Amino acid sequence: MLSRNDPWISRSRPRDAARLRLFCFPYAGGGSAIYRDWSAALPSSIDVCAIELPGRLMRYSEPPIRELSTLTQELSRVLVPWVDRPFAFFGYSLGALTALEVARELRRTQRREPEHFMVAASRAPQLARRLPPIGGLPTDELVRSLEQRYGPFEPLLRADSEMFAIILQIMRVDLAMVEGYRYRDDAPLGCPILALGGTDDPSVLPAELEGWRDHTRHAFRAELLPGAHFFLRSNAARLHALVTEQLTSSRPAVAAEG
Repeated sequence: MLSRNDPWISRSRPRDAARLRLFCFPYAGGGSAIYRDWSAALPSSIDVCAIELPGRLMRYSEPPIRELSTLTQELSRVLVPWVDRPFAFFGYSLGALTALEVARELRRTQRREPEHFMVAASRAPQLARRLPPIGGLPTDELVRSLEQRYGPFEPLLRADSEMFAIILQIMRVDLAMVEGYRYRDDAPLGCPILALGGTDDPSVLPAELEGWRDHTRHAFRAELLPGAHFFLRSNAARLHALVTEQLTSSRPAVAAEG
């Protein structure tokens, strides 16, 4: 049975009668708050369900999950009662990996697939890593490396030393998940994929974004938005428009294979 108090799911505007549920997976160090404005920006036919991981924000007192395989299995179990109608996935950076593995697990265990699959600011996971691991670096080096790859932290966050330390702690956990991830071949999804990148993002090159094409048997589209890694913040209106266009298209998904 669906629980409105599920700690894994945050809905700023619950839409129980919506035609489609959109599950949004956060980037490393982020939480459900990054999708707080999406319900207001997307059509009322879409129920925006932002994923809240343990060990951050409202779940900060809970132990974090440190391996992507463990997170995938737990999230797949949690989402079973929520996929009782058409659904779609949107994953940002680390969230793209999480979304892919959860989609595969739901296909294996529930014979359900998303109607649409969207990724942003993420290289295709089957590609060799171009950048070295940074999760274990000393704090000063970690901060420098993060800012080189993803852009500067907000001054207000840097000014709050206690909060900044918490964010870096979460970042280390999430980076360990990404850097410890080992890709496994599997059948492509049967739904359309939209892959989005930033024109000025040094961490994801256009060719690495195009690699997501291998993960669908259906239509694929890649588009670059002006901005660096976090174009989710700097170009939100365009991002919302592209997501809306994708989710309201009439292209049917291919049924999941058994």
